[in-house]
Amino acid sequence: MPRRVADARTAILADAARLDGTPEAAHAAATRWMDLDPDVLVAALREAWPRLGSESDRRHILKELFLSRHPRALEVLDLGMGDADPRVRSWAAEFVGGVAFRDFRRDPEGYARWRSVHGALPLDSALRENALDFVDRLRQAVPSERREASRSLFEAVRTVNLEALGLAGLPALLEQWIASETPEIAENALRVLHRFPSDGRMMEAKLAAWIELGPEALARMVLRHVPEFGVADDFLRDRILPIARTRPALRSAALRALGRPGAVWAIDALLPWLVHEDEEAALAAAEALGGIGDSRAVPALVGAMGTGAGRAWGISLLALAP
Repeated sequence: MPRRVADARTAILADAARLDGTPEAAHAAATRWMDLDPDVLVAALREAWPRLGSESDRRHILKELFLSRHPRALEVLDLGMGDADPRVRSWAAEFVGGVAFRDFRRDPEGYARWRSVHGALPLDSALRENALDFVDRLRQAVPSERREASRSLFEAVRTVNLEALGLAGLPALLEQWIASETPEIAENALRVLHRFPSDGRMMEAKLAAWIELGPEALARMVLRHVPEFGVADDFLRDRILPIARTRPALRSAALRALGRPGAVWAIDALLPWLVHEDEEAALAAAEALGGIGDSRAVPALVGAMGTGAGRAWGISLLALAP
């Protein structure tokens, strides 16, 4: 064995022996390992794994090498998939699921098949291949399958695979679902789409089109999710606020969409609605003021409580409490 390889193996085994069950120790060790020969690291960890008596050490090593995107992370995760402790196996399956877009916790045969194809690939390569396959499966889903497919997005889309899913075309597919699918599928797509980086002005234009040109149910749904997209204040002021005055059926949804923490510009626009004859709109304005969280709205909120018991209860719960 070459001296350099022997020294790296010795260093890895020594680090493994010093693990103390804390995330900090695992992080420090994994950081040192990132610059070592990946083949040596995998071989040394296979050797050291049975000696790591603490399941916490084994779990945190899996986590650190996966989150640091070590090129051989999948081979290390395989150690966890075969671990004797169910807690370690569960962590490993969670990380593998973020790459494979499948849950292998109750499917060891499926995992064995997947690993035979992807297990030796560098992590980023496996992510790209599996993201393309996942998006292709979603795209080819027949109408009767799309509802369940849209529900699977919440578990499948994670921080670690956002970039790969973006390159695989998932945002464009989600936009298609929002514009043309059933309400549940469209809303599931909205709940996921905001997680992807996007050009702010371009996304604002798409949101405005769905609100202004789509059916009322879609417009209301999009308004409900507008705050999640991080739109600019001028978009809220120029495109959303006018809806409250011009489209009564969407009034409450538009007012609630203004309730972003710190959006103090919207306070003056919302205060008059607290005493509007439309009680649903009044409570929507109160909820938005509660979301903004600025104490300057408190006197007006307290004053509006005198306009009826139901309104008083709603203002107290939706605005003054938060």
